[in-house]
Amino acid sequence: MPKIIRDVKKDIFLSAMQLFCEFGYDGVDMKMIAEKCNIAVGTLYNYYPNKNELFLNILKVSWEDTFLKLNKINMLNMPSKQKMRKFIEVIYNTIEKRRGIGWEVKKTKRCTHPKKDNNIGQFMQVLFTDMSTLISSMEKKDKYQHDPSIDIKLSEILLVSTVIMVDAHPQEKQKNIDYLCDLINTFIL
Repeated sequence: MPKIIRDVKKDIFLSAMQLFCEFGYDGVDMKMIAEKCNIAVGTLYNYYPNKNELFLNILKVSWEDTFLKLNKINMLNMPSKQKMRKFIEVIYNTIEKRRGIGWEVKKTKRCTHPKKDNNIGQFMQVLFTDMSTLISSMEKKDKYQHDPSIDIKLSEILLVSTVIMVDAHPQEKQKNIDYLCDLINTFIL
């Protein structure tokens, strides 16, 4: 009988993502991930040197997919408010799909050794910067057009508020999206 070769790295990624979503960063260890994948812990370490690197990889890959969708929306020729609504729907659905894994980003900072680079912090800066680049293409109301930090502020408001809304009001998705649109539309045309 031929041996079935499976994609171990993909299994690790999907299993770890599911576990992090279900139990949070602190509730998962490398042994749990290995058990879920039916591999030895040593095999897991061949793919990821530690839990923090695996978690960071999951965040990066999931947000890369989100930004592909956002960039497609950004290319559409439509008014800023319509574009922003589509952005918010994609961001909301992405964060909701990950079931709050975004909350773990803030907690994970303490897991990074203080003398090493703060990879999660760097990831968050890139995330906010990439989002602000998309938001910069939208027309702002006169009052905000000359504020050099408005785009980064809006990206922070949007991402953090979305995480909070998904977590605090999970049964009110449409109301949450409407609220986020109203909030951001205060600044754009």
